[in-house]
Amino acid sequence: VVELIREFNEDLYILLLTGHKDLAPPLETMENLDIQCYCEKSDRFDQLMLLIESALKSVAQKRTISKFKDGLNNIINALPKIYQLQPFDNILEEILVQLMPLVYSENAFILADDIVSSDDTAKKSIFRGIGKYNCDIDTFMDSMSPDFMTDIGYARSTRQTISKPNEVIIPLV
Repeated sequence: VVELIREFNEDLYILLLTGHKDLAPPLETMENLDIQCYCEKSDRFDQLMLLIESALKSVAQKRTISKFKDGLNNIINALPKIYQLQPFDNILEEILVQLMPLVYSENAFILADDIVSSDDTAKKSIFRGIGKYNCDIDTFMDSMSPDFMTDIGYARSTRQTISKPNEVIIPLV
């Protein structure tokens, strides 16, 4: 039965439950058919529930990994735009657009400051935002709360990601 299932769906999570201990499939068969779990029937319903909960978590993690993989592939596919000599702002915006589904958001920005100019004389900032951050850098800086700016500075100096309920700050290293 599992062989037939695998012919049309390789991703389905399969948990085998049997009342016949002696009829368990060999380990090699379980590996070849990608059977994720095998257990014997028992009177302990809580054990079955635990296996089902574990299966659901596993499926959710697999979907998350797949979503991140697809998102990263989209970013990689967007990279050829760099070679089309598009303005740097457009490239940054495309990166942000591709990242949004991965972080379940519509609002994001990239801020790189203290960039030395090509003639080594001046420092400048690079900023691009989407969603509520789609504005110029001066408007952006004026709208930031002191706590948020402190968090950005901390993330930058420690090179650590800061996660809060409604925001994630990832320093560009």
